[in-house]
Amino acid sequence: MISERAKKSKLSTWRDEDGAASFLGSKDFPPALVEMCRKYDPKCMLFDIPRVPEPSSAPLPGSAGEAVRQKIEKSLAGKRLLLCSGGDDKLVPYQCSVPFVSWLKEVVGSWLKHCDISIEDKVYPGIGHTFSLGMIEDSVRFILENVEADSRGGPSPKI
Repeated sequence: MISERAKKSKLSTWRDEDGAASFLGSKDFPPALVEMCRKYDPKCMLFDIPRVPEPSSAPLPGSAGEAVRQKIEKSLAGKRLLLCSGGDDKLVPYQCSVPFVSWLKEVVGSWLKHCDISIEDKVYPGIGHTFSLGMIEDSVRFILENVEADSRGGPSPKI
């Protein structure tokens, strides 16, 4: 996402010939920020900075696939996620999230099905970079449903 904004902003540290390589670690996106992304950004925690694999119902091959599986199991097993995105968000366009979110939904529904991860992905048409009334309503509903499910000791609501 940030590299896409750098490209659109025509920053001097962005070069088409190498994609994000010249931008990441530059004065506009310093090494300390790259390390923070590696540590805290879900996509970077799993795949590092450059790219997300194409969605596939098959696990990633080899030790890389095993490392990703272990990270997801450790971080997300049994979790319920609500993703709220403005359909007209210019600052963080939903399209920039699609590769990672699509991949995550695919693997959660296939080779990580045993982890009991629930993902509700909501896009709000006409909403920009804000937390809209619809997002508030869905967040309150999501919290109440999940608190109720937890209090009954029942399974995660699958939405």
